[in-house]
Amino acid sequence: MPVARLGRSSLCRRGFLALPLANATGGAAETPLRFCLATLEHDHAWWTMDHIRRTPGVQLVGVCDRRPHLREKAARLSPAPPLFDDVEKMLKEVKPDALIVTAPNNEHRALVELAARHRIHCLVQKPMATLAADARAMKKAAGAAGITLMVNHYPLWDPARYELLSRAKSGEIGEVQQMTVINGMQGPRDMNVLTPDYKKWLYDPVRNGGYVLGDQVTYGFAYILWVMGVPDSVVATLTPIKKHEEGIDDLVTVTLQYPHGQATVEASWAWPHPVGELLCFGARGSLTLRGQQIVWKNSPPRFNVPVEEKISKPTAAIPPERAHGIANFAHILRNKLPVEEPHSAELNVRICELVDAARESARTGRRVALRR
Repeated sequence: MPVARLGRSSLCRRGFLALPLANATGGAAETPLRFCLATLEHDHAWWTMDHIRRTPGVQLVGVCDRRPHLREKAARLSPAPPLFDDVEKMLKEVKPDALIVTAPNNEHRALVELAARHRIHCLVQKPMATLAADARAMKKAAGAAGITLMVNHYPLWDPARYELLSRAKSGEIGEVQQMTVINGMQGPRDMNVLTPDYKKWLYDPVRNGGYVLGDQVTYGFAYILWVMGVPDSVVATLTPIKKHEEGIDDLVTVTLQYPHGQATVEASWAWPHPVGELLCFGARGSLTLRGQQIVWKNSPPRFNVPVEEKISKPTAAIPPERAHGIANFAHILRNKLPVEEPHSAELNVRICELVDAARESARTGRRVALRR
């Protein structure tokens, strides 16, 4: 029987020292991190595989999906990754350093708990789970196993969005009193670019977690929690707009109430084109995202004094570890770093709690208080 190839963290767990590999110039290079991926129903899986292959020091050593037609599609890639139809079998045979979870949202818990049993790190596409109870169980399993659990919010690898939120959180405009996130598009069925497999589970409220509420809204929650913290209460309205999609809540407004302010997420699957706007208002000014430009405005001392406005683009070059979620996850594992916000398990448990509260508020028509 051939000896299984083990990644650096796998060797360390087994009491061996991972020796460095020789690089092309004769020096030493770190042992590559070995990543597996499950599953292929999520369209993000395909460009995630490309990110893995393009990230230095990372290898794609296994891809799993139980559906033959998706494995056949993956087999046509060049080069084709090693393919499996059972996740546990893949983890046992390949013994990767990490599992990248690109599965329907309601499958995240089972995959993370499985990886935790094998002490394999996990990167999960947002949202962390469809229910807060599942998210809490995932965080508990990761903590007990001593593995890193990261949730990937891919819009935050956009440098303009990241810089704006970082500046707002830093206190540049004073205490943030109000945030508005406007996030949406035509809807998965009307975008005409998504695969049938992806659209099928996106329109399943159990597997997705609630249409727009389980999709576009969660991005807004991530931004707001990162900057403003946990709110006191949630009020939500869900409205069906498209007549050809009867019963689909494709327009959502959620208001988060704070002792010092308020935040709103407006999201939709029924707009005529994609929209992604972000506004932060503080005691000393405002920050607004306008495409790839950040608009800063000050707070003039009097009403009749002109408002000063500065328009800028992200000031710093993108470091390699912030290119995308895979690059950042590899950087964290290689350097044994904590997961930065808003990708941590703790913050993403809170996101799932907000989704639960918004779902309950929409059902009852009442404000739902949150535990801190």
